[in-house]
Amino acid sequence: MVLFSIVLLATTALLAPARPEPAAARIVVRSLAACGATPAVRPLPAVRTSLVRDLTGSALPSAGSLDSTMRPALLAAADQMVARPGPIVGYPGARQPQLVWQLTGSAVRRAIGVLGYAWTVTRQDRYRNALRNKVMLEVVSWPTWGKAELDRAGTASGIAMAYSWLRPWLPAETRKKVVAALRDRMVLPWVCPRGAYHHLALAPPHSNHVTVTAAAVVLASLAILPDDPVTGSAGVASAADVLRRKVTAPQGWGVAGGPTNEGLMYTDYELSALAPLVQTARLTASPEIRLALAGIDGLSSPARWMETCAKLNNPMAEDTEAWYWHIDRASALAGLRSQLGAGSNVGRIYLAEQARSKIAPPVGMAGLVPDGIAALIDLGTPVVPKPPPSRLAYVASPRYGCVNSGASSLYAFLSAVPNQSVFHSHQDLGNVIVMSGEEVVLGDLGRQEYGFSPTPGTLEWRTSSAAHSVVTVEADSGWLEQLPAAAGSIVVTQRSWLRMTAPAALPGVSWKRQVGVGASTVIVADTLAASARRTVVVSFLLHSPAGLVEQASQGVVRFEVPASEGVSASRWSLTLPSEASVTVEPATPPSGYSDSPEPDWYAPWAIVRARVAMGPGETVVLRSRLEPQP
Repeated sequence: MVLFSIVLLATTALLAPARPEPAAARIVVRSLAACGATPAVRPLPAVRTSLVRDLTGSALPSAGSLDSTMRPALLAAADQMVARPGPIVGYPGARQPQLVWQLTGSAVRRAIGVLGYAWTVTRQDRYRNALRNKVMLEVVSWPTWGKAELDRAGTASGIAMAYSWLRPWLPAETRKKVVAALRDRMVLPWVCPRGAYHHLALAPPHSNHVTVTAAAVVLASLAILPDDPVTGSAGVASAADVLRRKVTAPQGWGVAGGPTNEGLMYTDYELSALAPLVQTARLTASPEIRLALAGIDGLSSPARWMETCAKLNNPMAEDTEAWYWHIDRASALAGLRSQLGAGSNVGRIYLAEQARSKIAPPVGMAGLVPDGIAALIDLGTPVVPKPPPSRLAYVASPRYGCVNSGASSLYAFLSAVPNQSVFHSHQDLGNVIVMSGEEVVLGDLGRQEYGFSPTPGTLEWRTSSAAHSVVTVEADSGWLEQLPAAAGSIVVTQRSWLRMTAPAALPGVSWKRQVGVGASTVIVADTLAASARRTVVVSFLLHSPAGLVEQASQGVVRFEVPASEGVSASRWSLTLPSEASVTVEPATPPSGYSDSPEPDWYAPWAIVRARVAMGPGETVVLRSRLEPQP
């Protein structure tokens, strides 16, 4: 008999043991009164998470599953882990910085996914034994899982899944140790009023930290329900309630509305954390658990965004995923495949992500290894192929929009995230990114080009190099400015046009930006109305070194986008407003990020600036045209 309890994240549909579970399975642990909390929650039933619905004794792909394409690679990786002497992930040391602990958590989760997947599809005990002895028990024996919430979230969610699957095969003393680790390191710090993470349960739902931590708390709480129903029920009730508020939060903060203000990468981070819980809620046979998790699975908007606007290499509108192993985008995509709005593009990107996926360095496997948790979610998710959406332009929320050409691979991305709205909003308001297929033409260098006012404590938003495709106002000091906390809103005006309105983004200038994509042309039209004398600067960041850019004539710039992996070089022309004064110079951002090495996309790309002087009461429409050249 298979128990597919919904309690832990992406469980790999493990079968219940042939022998009955010992009667002494329940471990009596201390009451929540030990931390001053007396939760008024009804104890939830003990369940077991399963990402794969398996009622026949074998794990067979659901309709639409893409499992067969990655099964050989996952089993080969699992065999390597089984054959390796010693633990799969070693203890990094208590004094390691946050990024090391996040990498470690990702490595733990990914190792558990690989071995759990292999156990699910083969039923071979050697995979189960390696999962228990070389990952779960090893990690539980560590003196700490880090201090910060994201340090622990990846590790705790992985251990919670593993424990949910392995519990029937564990003796009472071992169960007691695992439960204590999950309870004391993840659940109580969230539930207890003086707990290290309790502030996240009370804070406004504005950060990926809230989603990822709350999801880990729910997984850990579900895992310990059979052993400590009081603490487990309290953890589920508290963290799931926070997730409901976070997922549905308005104004670009809730992932249910599409990409959040923190950007595309951090939206993937939140979706990957939610994916096992959404799958658990879908597969559970317990109405109590389904009710407890209700409200976190309405993800049709991000699914539609992924289907219409996502690229394999997402527009670099924030930190780059290449340096953040813990994002687990494949899990996010696997979790969206069954949502209304997802179709062939989501499946295509999911397969491509799995084909290039690597495990974080702490595992020490240099080759490509698919995400086992994502593969389990996909294995247990019935997917009905859906036709692609008919609209060429799409806005999932007022903050992000995209336009795709129906006749070619041209694509434009437009951002209206408020300046300084959040630390990870690494773009200026109105930033445009243009891609041709997976090749970036007008790019974005991420966070490092940002600078603020040289006066400490001031709130002026300034770009030290204006290394984005945006509009700014040139100040007397030479700074190119947008106003702090300025907001914009994007709508679809025609099938192939987006319009962003930002009346208070520029000092003394009202601004509307329209972006349209044709078969071979991208048009950017800026309508500017000045209330005072201003010099307006329209900037475009070319994904081309300054040495490959030439000013062919007044207002016309030609440039070459160099070849990259899997993409040939291409030539383009950018025609700027005839009334503007045009300059081309290197856009070399200053270094400023302390937790990762400088990526090699810090090439000396060129920035093109078109300056236009405006008088009081003057309104101008500045049209710029980008098109490929033979």
